Amino acid sequence: MKDPAVATVGMSLGANGTQTQNNGRLFITLKPRNQRDVSADQVIRRLRPQLAKVEGAALFLQVAQDINVGGRLARTQYQYTLQDANLDELNQWSSKISTR
Repeated sequence: MKDPAVATVGMSLGANGTQTQNNGRLFITLKPRNQRDVSADQVIRRLRPQLAKVEGAALFLQVAQDINVGGRLARTQYQYTLQDANLDELNQWSSKISTR
């Protein structure tokens, strides 16, 4: 709450949906864009050093997307899904993209 871009903070702890007992979620709502001087990604970069000091917890920060098509909850910022009717072609391209 000390960060000038943060409006509210909430959390959910313990077994809940896909979470296990030792997981939780921290929800940080930012002030509207016209009331802060930085983007959401910049706020994350600013908060990371402070949140890294929390003992016994690993925190994964990510910006909530306005539009979420497919995918699932994860500790990553981005997810990619490849589809192809041709399995050989799918295997070829998934290997290329993974290597890249």
